[in-house]
Amino acid sequence: MLILGSHWVSLYLNSLLFGGLICLFLLVLGHLFKGPEWREGKVRSWKISWLDFGFLLWLMFLTVVLSSLITDSLSVTVSPGEGEAGIWKDISGGLTMHAALFAVFGYFLLFKRSLFTDPINSQSISVSKALASGGFMLLAAIPAIAATGIGWQYCILLLRSWGIDLPTAPQPLVVVLSDDLPALERSMLIFLAVFTAPIAEELIFRACIYRFFKARFGAINAMFVSSLLFGLIHFNLSSLPSLIILGIFLSISYERAGNLMAPIFFHALFNMNSIILIFLLDDVGLNGPF
Repeated sequence: MLILGSHWVSLYLNSLLFGGLICLFLLVLGHLFKGPEWREGKVRSWKISWLDFGFLLWLMFLTVVLSSLITDSLSVTVSPGEGEAGIWKDISGGLTMHAALFAVFGYFLLFKRSLFTDPINSQSISVSKALASGGFMLLAAIPAIAATGIGWQYCILLLRSWGIDLPTAPQPLVVVLSDDLPALERSMLIFLAVFTAPIAEELIFRACIYRFFKARFGAINAMFVSSLLFGLIHFNLSSLPSLIILGIFLSISYERAGNLMAPIFFHALFNMNSIILIFLLDDVGLNGPF
């Protein structure tokens, strides 16, 4: 791995922050003088019953639990003393979970076709335009996510001073990628984070959950509710507020483009940038991206 000095890491971080502030300013300015109609965006809501939506959530929960059980049963064939056992358990668990989410979406698309009367993509855009839109929204989100993460860490320190100790372990991917790994394991983890996770999670959380709540409560409320669920599903308290902010910006990206490719690219670029930061900050002896 190429070792970069702290000067170049600082330059990279400052460039992200400065570019992000410009994009965030342009994003706010672009909506400042628009009428209230912009709040509903371009995405069509998903008008299905609570029963069908509850079945979707139940099916998601069931498949995720089953995938976890399958992963645990497969991992017992590897001796607990072997160093790579935990890594391959994370890899197989991620692949199984994403495959389960794809299966749930595919089931609804194939056998509940009548529920998809309103298209997921209300706008047709090119791949390059979706990539540009996702990249712009990534930069716009970085200052808000970073500020939220820093503020949350101060809140955790304050709670500790009051005798309330919250679990603050980093996400498993952060810990694993910061260790020295063989090329195959590292490549598999990056593939999960950059390719399968963005597609699977955007299909479920933006194309399904967000659109359903938009039909019930409107776009603004749907952004907060779906983003809260998006944050909770990662099961990590230390990054929960930042993940909620990320979910809100992903929803905004979806509404701006009217096409799910934009938040998928945004999500993939965000995960890729996070991996780059893990590598760079690990090189200079720091612990996390923010």
